Amino acid sequence: MKSGRIDSPAAMNSSCLQHADPHLALLTNMEHSPFSECIPDHRDLEPLHVELASEG
Repeated sequence: MKSGRIDSPAAMNSSCLQHADPHLALLTNMEHSPFSECIPDHRDLEPLHVELASEG
């Protein structure tokens, strides 16, 4: 499969149409995207607390 993506322009085009196109359509939809509630006066949030995993 990997060689098909590299060797075949049709396979790459198919991958873009089946994978990237639907994701891009969702991300750029201003009514239903994860960014639809962003506002121009964006404010930075406090960093999330991180607990490091113990060794082992």
